[in-house]
Amino acid sequence: MSEEALKDLRFWKAERPETAVFANAQRLTRYANARRAQALYYACLYDDAELAAMVAGSETMDQGVPQTMQINVVRRQVDTYTATIVKNRPMPMALTTGGDFGAQRRGKAINKFGEGALDMVKFWQTRELRIRDGAIFGSGIARNYRVGRKLFHKRVMPGEVMVDPRDAYYGEPRTIIIRHHIDRMVLTEQHPEFEEQIRLAASKVDNDDLWLTWDDEMSDTVAVLEAYHLPSGDRDDDDKKDAKTDGAYVKCISNATLTNADYLRDYHPLSKNDFQKPLVGWFGEGMVRQLAGLQYEINSVGLRMQEQGFMTGSYVWSQDGAGIEVDTLDNGTLSVIRSLTEPKFFTPAPWHPAFMEYHENLLSKRPRDITGQSGMATHAELPPGLDGGSGKAVRAWKDTNAENLIPQGREDERDVVDTMWQLFDLMEEIHDESKVTGKKFVVRAEKRANGRSDFEDMDYAKVRMDKADFTLRCFPTSYLASTPSDRWQQVSDMAEKGLFSQDEVLTLLDFPDVQRVLNLRGSPRKAVEHIIEKLLDPDFEGTIAPESVMNLDLCVAISALAYLDAKWVDNAPEAVTSRLLEFALAARRLRDNPDPAEGGGAGAQPGSQDPGALPGEEPPPTDVNVPGGPPPMEMPGMLPPAAPPPPPGAVAPEVMPGVPPV
Repeated sequence: MSEEALKDLRFWKAERPETAVFANAQRLTRYANARRAQALYYACLYDDAELAAMVAGSETMDQGVPQTMQINVVRRQVDTYTATIVKNRPMPMALTTGGDFGAQRRGKAINKFGEGALDMVKFWQTRELRIRDGAIFGSGIARNYRVGRKLFHKRVMPGEVMVDPRDAYYGEPRTIIIRHHIDRMVLTEQHPEFEEQIRLAASKVDNDDLWLTWDDEMSDTVAVLEAYHLPSGDRDDDDKKDAKTDGAYVKCISNATLTNADYLRDYHPLSKNDFQKPLVGWFGEGMVRQLAGLQYEINSVGLRMQEQGFMTGSYVWSQDGAGIEVDTLDNGTLSVIRSLTEPKFFTPAPWHPAFMEYHENLLSKRPRDITGQSGMATHAELPPGLDGGSGKAVRAWKDTNAENLIPQGREDERDVVDTMWQLFDLMEEIHDESKVTGKKFVVRAEKRANGRSDFEDMDYAKVRMDKADFTLRCFPTSYLASTPSDRWQQVSDMAEKGLFSQDEVLTLLDFPDVQRVLNLRGSPRKAVEHIIEKLLDPDFEGTIAPESVMNLDLCVAISALAYLDAKWVDNAPEAVTSRLLEFALAARRLRDNPDPAEGGGAGAQPGSQDPGALPGEEPPPTDVNVPGGPPPMEMPGMLPPAAPPPPPGAVAPEVMPGVPPV
């Protein structure tokens, strides 16, 4: 191929990039027409009302004819799949690679910051739509970018992304073009220096009528193309800012290039969630594609059944010469029929039993064979025998039913991690600019601690880490179930096995409607955990002394465990471990030798497990949970009121084990 012919493809070398990008987009559009028509067909199988109006005109919505199918297996399966995946909320967590105690603490802070960043760009709302897009079109796509200091995560329809099929043969295209339409006035505000060119720019790209049709008078938008070309060759991070690159980013309209800049990243700024990876190419394969043939057969059989039902009616059987007056036969009430012999009336079955069985199998069994989702799952029903059964059996059935969706769950986790990395790169750009402007980049993150939840503003400069010092892995936000009944069952089972004490059970339940009471009941533990968290902070200066009104057994046990973990596992600085040890010893002294003048407790509290005891030292002879034993703190007026009786089948607090021995 000649050098002259190559210029139309390599827009990053063209003198007028907008001409090359639009020419490239028109060439790719001819290749993409079949895929775009196919995507439109799949979308109509799911819900064709809105799309029919956009393609055929808004009058389609007013025809008074139902647009959607009466038996829509496609929609039921897609909605069930979306609900199954969205129910889980994987959260990317930073894992430090051989970091010290400070790096580990910063890793925890960056986890919280990243969660706040995902909430700020409305990632979770867009994720639900993209998971559904993946099931319908094959790929759910969103674009990650920033305008100044503001981050964006915007959904992109698959028909708006164009790739060369040969470039994307192995699923890694080096060039992509994103086509979208922006209001003319909004685009003028973003690029005021191109006001005249934007005013005269075209509203459409060639063949836009295949995807959307509208009159120019209805919306004043401009066709905008954004092209990304990845840099060639391997490049070190330290050299990316200074070395010359052929990576390019161009944002253009039909008659002007609005932005022309180097592109240094080794990935395209897109979040992509595929329902199923394709055999070749970049776009995924969706669930609707697998169900299209089944839905077509269901529609065909349903049409035949409808015709047979309309053609079948009631019949009268009479012999010749019976003298029956045909004119007297009607469908009215109290009709008089005259004849010499009694006529016989019968209504034949409109459908053959085998035909009905075939139709029923199409609705119930075939979708499960294709997608792996049972009919009961799509109707949120339980199998016979499990309705009203134990929570453990129900959870086991749900896990088995979702076994076929493990690849989709892994893809969802990869998508969350990939999006988080892209947001971190955008925040690094803002951070570099902040060194000049002096403006902080702050994210409002949710702070959950001590049984309470509130918001705090976090500065990225204080939590940022070098990308070489950590990696991201996905973990579920909670091991426990989300529904109150299942959570109660799980916590009760673990309490019966001795994994948690009573105060830990109250913390794990986390029921919003009873949280105020649980906060008061669990305040002894939460107060100690709050103190330990402060003592573990390397920036904290000074010490904290235990008070006699605290649960001193918990002070000793929790602070000793935190001390061992910080010193021998996390390699915390000596200043941190010394504060923890000092707090543990002070709590032990106050517990064993109370000061009567301050109203201290009565010596060692029953049931305590002293982690600081010497080998061979005898533990206290009594247990805190022994009926009739003294309370942990004999301070009248300081104890909460008696709790109401637990619900039927619940584990009574008296039989729950105490803090396990250290």
